[in-house]
Amino acid sequence: MSRIVKLILISILCVGLMPDGCSKSPSVIEYSYDDMIRSFILDSETGQTLFSPNLYSTESFLFGDSGQLCFYGFDSTKRSINIAIAKRPKDIPPYNGIYDALAAVTDKYFGKLMRINGIDTTLAYEMQNSIVRYGYFIKPFDDWYPYRGWEFWGFVGGKYSSELPSGNRFIMGSDGMTMPALPPQGEPPAINSQSNSGYYINFDDVKKFTRGDSITLHSREKDLIFVETAPGIIKPLTTIPDGNNYRAGWMVSSETNKLYHLLLFDRAGYFVVDTIGQIIESTLIKTDDYLIPFGVKL
Repeated sequence: MSRIVKLILISILCVGLMPDGCSKSPSVIEYSYDDMIRSFILDSETGQTLFSPNLYSTESFLFGDSGQLCFYGFDSTKRSINIAIAKRPKDIPPYNGIYDALAAVTDKYFGKLMRINGIDTTLAYEMQNSIVRYGYFIKPFDDWYPYRGWEFWGFVGGKYSSELPSGNRFIMGSDGMTMPALPPQGEPPAINSQSNSGYYINFDDVKKFTRGDSITLHSREKDLIFVETAPGIIKPLTTIPDGNNYRAGWMVSSETNKLYHLLLFDRAGYFVVDTIGQIIESTLIKTDDYLIPFGVKL
């Protein structure tokens, strides 16, 4: 009998006679850095809050300058997560020589904008909405730390557009504490660049309000916002005139157990017109909605 055949027979016997074959060592699953960052986004409490796809409400609101009462009806959503991890380290104060990574979480919504006429509802427009959020991560710790040493370092609540007017938006608590509520002010950090430039919100800069606190949005423009006013309940709010500016207010739920919350700014979109035979269909395309995080003292 040849040596090769003998080895094959020995291998088969080992597999058949021992619970783990010829190896007594337990199998080890090695999770990649990509897996760990994705796990933070999808499984951690902070990740589930800041990257939640549940951003809108089916309650009615005043649409644009028309004064028409409308509501959103979403048929489906689609999510993609793309993660870029640096191939070489760089200095990110207060750390020296560490790696960074950027996760882009894109949620696409497909549905309709419905118009309310008395007791009837009619289709205003077909609608497609796309929101991209970024999570900026750094790796200041070794692999045996949680998430293999990766730490969530910053958040970007939308895509940057130089054409998107910033206005002068801020939110204010009852104690007068304020926090900017502007759209992204630049592109997110570029991975594999030795530069530390790039826009993101560090969580040292996120203001924390108390449960039951009254929060007011101050803006120079008329805004439509969506915010959670009670656990699991999201409401649309339209700013009202306040002198030469606008404002809207809500209360932080006294029952909330979430450390972070999101304020969604619903921005105007553009229309794509299709002609099918003698039928003209208009689709509302929205890409400029953005989110601002704020905290709650638990």
